[in-house]
Amino acid sequence: MAVIRWLCAEPRPHLQSSLFAIHTHNPGAALAMIFQLQSMGYLVQDRPFGAPPPGPGDPRPAWMSRVGDFLAHILMR
Repeated sequence: MAVIRWLCAEPRPHLQSSLFAIHTHNPGAALAMIFQLQSMGYLVQDRPFGAPPPGPGDPRPAWMSRVGDFLAHILMR
């Protein structure tokens, strides 16, 4: 989480084209980290331990997209 805070503390344009993979056993923390990075414009991928990689062209699972969109809708009101 310290790395996520550092990445989001200020704009880092040289990292905008990077893909960040969130690799954790904690789904709640993963969701928080993904949302924070996405809110700063980073490309993020959820990679839980033991899960198969997502298909081509889909950097995150479909359920993660829906949850992230829902949270963004609530928090951006």
